[in-house]
Order: sequence, then C-alpha cells, then structure tokens
Amino acid sequence: MTGVAGSKAPARRSRWGLHASTMLLLLAICGVLLRLTGAAAWLLQLWLPLGLVLAVLAPVWAACGFLAATVYLMLSMMRPYNVVQHLVEMVTGVALILLMAPVF
Repeated sequence: MTGVAGSKAPARRSRWGLHASTMLLLLAICGVLLRLTGAAAWLLQLWLPLGLVLAVLAPVWAACGFLAATVYLMLSMMRPYNVVQHLVEMVTGVALILLMAPVF
C-alpha cells in the first residue's frame, strides 16, 4: 500500500462489493417491480413461496437493507468499506420504504 506524501499511514482503499445490504435491497426492488407491474398476484397464484419471498416481503427486505447499509456505514469508520455505496443504499432503502408505505 502506498501512503500519502509525508505520511507513514497506509492509504485506505475503498472496496465496492456485494454486501448483505445490496442483496436485500435488490430483493426489495424486485418486489416493488412485481407490485407495480401487477405480476405479484400472478406470481402468488403460480408459485406461492416465491411470490411470498419477492412480492409480499419486499417492505421487510427494504427495511432490512436500509438497516444493513446503516451498519456498514458505521463500520466504514474502521474498515475500508465504500461510504458512497452505502449512502446510496440507505437512500434507496428509504425510498423503497416510502414507496411501499401503504403495504405496511
């Protein structure tokens, strides 16, 4: 690792990655898209477990993704997580929660 000029501290590298918060928010986005297109009812009739996981539990995934992104953001103080990625995930989680407020 290289440090800053005149500094002996190693440079911190931010890592873009697929974390638990990213996966939970992707599940929530799939659920929102299913609800908005009207495919959620069709999926619930076709295959109930998948419909429950994607369409019905989408608000839960959004809330859990927001909480996980918040935890990763707090951990970014100690570890080289990418702060921008988790801020975007937090905003996405809040937007999804607000979008699905009638479902709660």
